Amino acid sequence: MSVLYILKNLSRILDKLTKKEIDQVLHEYFKNEFIGRLKMITNNTKLDRFLRAMEGWMSGAGLRYRHVINQGVQTYVVRHDTGKNTAYYMKGYYKRALEFMKVKNLKVKSINDTLWIGFST
Repeated sequence: MSVLYILKNLSRILDKLTKKEIDQVLHEYFKNEFIGRLKMITNNTKLDRFLRAMEGWMSGAGLRYRHVINQGVQTYVVRHDTGKNTAYYMKGYYKRALEFMKVKNLKVKSINDTLWIGFST
């Protein structure tokens, strides 16, 4: 089963939820499962390994993205074309994950079908 297939089905499910319900799903996931899943995919909680896993997921899902590092500032621009609720979920997920990783100057925005993530390393 491809990551793109999973993403499209996730998008259909998220379209049926309110933002409040999406926030609750994220809250429960980060409270109960995030650290265990993070250790499973990265063998630890290191930022560089999380970012590689994130890029692998985006590539596997067929998402177009750009990653730029300039003077200690990392920027990801992700074109997802998956709808407002999936964008809202992705924004919340990456914001919470990177806050957990304690990155500096974190900014996460979602505009139309594009997710923008910026932070200092």
